Amino acid sequence: MLTQDRVKFQQLNASRSSCNFEPLQQPEKSCLRGPPCIAIIISRWGRWPSMTPLLLRSLSTNDFVDVYILSDTQPSHSTPLPVNVHLYRTGLDELSKRLQCAIGLQLQTTFANHRFSGAGVFTSMDDSQYSAARMTDLKPMLGEVFEADLLKGYDWWGHAQEDIIFGDLSSCLRPASLRTIDIFTPFVPPYNSSGVFMLLRNRPDIN
Repeated sequence: MLTQDRVKFQQLNASRSSCNFEPLQQPEKSCLRGPPCIAIIISRWGRWPSMTPLLLRSLSTNDFVDVYILSDTQPSHSTPLPVNVHLYRTGLDELSKRLQCAIGLQLQTTFANHRFSGAGVFTSMDDSQYSAARMTDLKPMLGEVFEADLLKGYDWWGHAQEDIIFGDLSSCLRPASLRTIDIFTPFVPPYNSSGVFMLLRNRPDIN
């Protein structure tokens, strides 16, 4: 059994080393005005909720934070993206490949009615086989997925849902407070790890 596990581990490492993605171009950071340097990733595929203009406006008032939106569609046609919000068009299939390379596992499927498995391969590269709902489970792994491009140079990175409205983040993300913690969320259990909003120190042992 140990021998089989060792072979699988070596195969997974080989799979990771063979991954070669074009680095995403990182815009000028909004945090150049001073620390802490924070990036938040918001992902959504398909139609965005009607409240999206409110989300974008709330992000514009937190212009000391960079926000990276991963989506295959424009978040809003009525409200332009704030200067600190950057859209990267990507499909679920492409993100799934990057996730597979980053965590070293061959995910059998990301379809909402299936569970993840540490073995097998993707059943299809057809977007109809992928579910954004299942991708929510993988948000904590985005730090490792994008550590070499989007998140490079940031002190903190986080993930958030697309159906929330942000208040004044500077009131709770004070440099003095962040120096004493590695993970931040404004929610109490069990919602603290639900993926609504969480920040993590951008460090390999935390990611």
